[in-house]
Amino acid sequence: MPDWKHEIRRRLAGVKLEPTREAAVMEELAQYLEDCYAEWLASGATEAEAYQRTLAELSGSEMLARELRRAERPAETILVGTNRRTNMIAALWQDLRYGARMLFKNPGFTLIAVITLALGIGANTALFSVVNAVLLRPLPYREPDRLVIFWEQAGGMRASLAYLNFVDLRARNNVFEKGAAYRRDSFNLTGAGAAERLSGRMVTAEFFETFGKPPARGRDFTAADDAPDAAPTAILSNAYWQRRFGGDEKLIGGQITLNNRSFTVIGVAAADFQFGSGADVFVPLGLYADRYKERGEHPGIFAVGRLKPNVSVTQARADLDAIMAALGAQFPDSNKDRHTYMELLYDNTVQDVRPMLYILLGAVGFVLLIACANVANLSLSKAAARRKELALRSALGAARGRIARQMLTEGVLLSVSGGALGALLAVWGTGALIAFVPEGIPRLAEAGVDWRVLGFTLALSVLTGLLFGLAPAWQAARLDLNEILKEGGRGSTGARARARSLLVVAEIALALVLLAGAGLMIRSFRSLQQVETGFTAKQLLTMNFALTVAPDEAVKARVFLDQLEDRLRRLPGVQAAAISNGLPFAGAVEDSFFLAGDNTTDPRAAKVAVVYLTSPDYLQTMGIRLLRGRYFTPQDRADSAPVAVIDETLARKYFPHADPIGQRLTDLDVEHPEIVGVVGHVKHYGLAGESPVENQIYLPLAQIPPQKLPRAAGRLNLLVRTTGDPLGVVAAVRGQAQALNANQPVYNARTMEQIVAGSIAGDRFSLALFALFAGLALALAVVGVYGVMSNTVGQRTHEIGVRLALGAQPRRVLRLILNQGLRLTLTGIGAGLLVSFALTRVMQRLLYGVSATDPLTFAGVALLLTLTALLACWIPARRATKVDPLIALRSE
Repeated sequence: MPDWKHEIRRRLAGVKLEPTREAAVMEELAQYLEDCYAEWLASGATEAEAYQRTLAELSGSEMLARELRRAERPAETILVGTNRRTNMIAALWQDLRYGARMLFKNPGFTLIAVITLALGIGANTALFSVVNAVLLRPLPYREPDRLVIFWEQAGGMRASLAYLNFVDLRARNNVFEKGAAYRRDSFNLTGAGAAERLSGRMVTAEFFETFGKPPARGRDFTAADDAPDAAPTAILSNAYWQRRFGGDEKLIGGQITLNNRSFTVIGVAAADFQFGSGADVFVPLGLYADRYKERGEHPGIFAVGRLKPNVSVTQARADLDAIMAALGAQFPDSNKDRHTYMELLYDNTVQDVRPMLYILLGAVGFVLLIACANVANLSLSKAAARRKELALRSALGAARGRIARQMLTEGVLLSVSGGALGALLAVWGTGALIAFVPEGIPRLAEAGVDWRVLGFTLALSVLTGLLFGLAPAWQAARLDLNEILKEGGRGSTGARARARSLLVVAEIALALVLLAGAGLMIRSFRSLQQVETGFTAKQLLTMNFALTVAPDEAVKARVFLDQLEDRLRRLPGVQAAAISNGLPFAGAVEDSFFLAGDNTTDPRAAKVAVVYLTSPDYLQTMGIRLLRGRYFTPQDRADSAPVAVIDETLARKYFPHADPIGQRLTDLDVEHPEIVGVVGHVKHYGLAGESPVENQIYLPLAQIPPQKLPRAAGRLNLLVRTTGDPLGVVAAVRGQAQALNANQPVYNARTMEQIVAGSIAGDRFSLALFALFAGLALALAVVGVYGVMSNTVGQRTHEIGVRLALGAQPRRVLRLILNQGLRLTLTGIGAGLLVSFALTRVMQRLLYGVSATDPLTFAGVALLLTLTALLACWIPARRATKVDPLIALRSE
């Protein structure tokens, strides 16, 4: 072995170092050079090659260069502050280089740690990219914190705005800078190729101004455009303008036909403008003001307003309530006891998804904590193997803080490497997550890995490195050379063993929390799937269409509907066909007040029902059970006695002691219909939770008065029950509709099973992510238990050998190791149960049919975790029983 100290002393000959400093430098550099020389020889280099390459390492040594620099510069010219900063940077650079070398020398440890951290950091980054887009970014409007949305409220129930009430609120308020009303609607586009159904919005003149997003091309609506007698105008969305018309600039100022009415296209909305679910076309609401002359009518109109500077939501609500009180005094029949409900537009946009996303973000954060605990355990094990090296460095003069900093530096290097790999995983994971996320989450298209997300990843990586690097750094700072020498290489100290055991307990506790959350979600989802919908969804196709009908064309419209239904029933593979104005789980049915039996009180006091307008075969086609009386028949026509069918909920509430058959309902679109049947209750609003309106009434579409048919026909549903695959008859159904009217689009083909599944897509998404996080947490926890128990067996090899040599039975050795693992597991489970009982309560609003503290779920996950942890313990315990006493004693 070359005399490295001689070479180091020669190079430091011109440097006047204190004897103790010189000895420390020489010892550290000599040890480093010996290690390098041995590594080169082990890699196959000759002694001469190893010597030359090691000398090159010495020439590049930062420590030697630093000492030489100190000798070359006069002491009086070196500023104290600058010298300190230079030394700190040099020391940090040396720590980084040394840490990188140590990681490359242990590729197995480094690879496992980096992959573990990449999974944790990547999952957190992917989910954070969604949270950032949906919850953290401001809405894409000018000064979005001043935007509010409002509508009416009476008796604790919310209702859309009456159009005339909105006009008065806009004119009399003192709190809005701008304000606009809007109503969702759809339009048939004809005369420009194939007929198409457009998603649209009726808006008042200041709609785009309120958002601070004027049209990008053409002009905005004016007050003159928003009058009942104005020439019809329209503004297209940028996406639809590009898709349908190829971005043709000549279209601006041109004509399009919507619902058989010609509109002049005056502009194209900004490309980044989106409000709610998006719209293809915007038209002035004032064009249709004649439809909304009644203050007691609430036709789905809502309003947005831009608050004046320094006006709060509370002040604005009070101002509008004062106006509503005045309107209540002026119009008591329609406006008595009415108020406004108002909230920030941001809150209205994200309130439905915010709890779910925050809970999922917390869950994936737990996965990262478990990954940190796992890597900290690996680091402690690695630090135990390096204890003599660290103790020697301490004995040669290295400060405890410097050694701890070295360990933290290595931890940060690991975590940044894991973060870089995690960011790459997040780029792919974010795309997969967006594709998997159900419809209805706002602003999801904006999600992606941008500079905010990358900054989050970097910060998370550094924090992670510091977090799991604390344990080995703390242990390294407490090294005792005498203790290490006394150990004789037989294992780690009790403090290190306790630290590793504590980390495993924490892993098990965190894993149990996630498993409990996943278990609750699974039970909740199963409960949802078992809910009775009230209809038969299998082999049922649904499609949408709309009729533009003038009151004097009611007969013509009814003939079209009858012919269409008859044609559909004759199609091959079709069992039944029907038409309705609404559909369970798909909305589009308005609530209506009614009077039942002899009740003569104000119908708006309490009695509200969901009212379906249907063709005669609707109830049979849907598979809704008949409990009493009869279904509708083709004889229930406009010239026959008006009839109605009610559901069992309405019958039970309002006819508890009388037969509802033969009773009459009043205050409905059909005058005083007689109840001819009672059917089963249908889950109209979805499977989960309480429905805002439970009562259901069915009326024959054929008996709707001509003046009310245009509104009823605005959106209709085709229902076709088939003998085979429902989607296989879509083309035939569309062909029959267009054979009767070539300009009649039929769109949005879905099976009823898809609609039902879509209603719980959010629950399925939450369950899938929770299950993924819980599975990952369980795997990491099991690996952690296995690692600790394997390390324990390795440390106790001598003890086990002695026990076996003295006659101990292998099964007792097996029990000894298993008991130690079981104690750790049960401690972690106990701690996890306490934490779970506290944290799972925040999930209650995501659950259905199961309590957040369900004992069966907690018992099940505790048993699962115990069994998997015991399996992880059994493998090293089994290995312990195979120890050869002679080899164990000889190695000691």
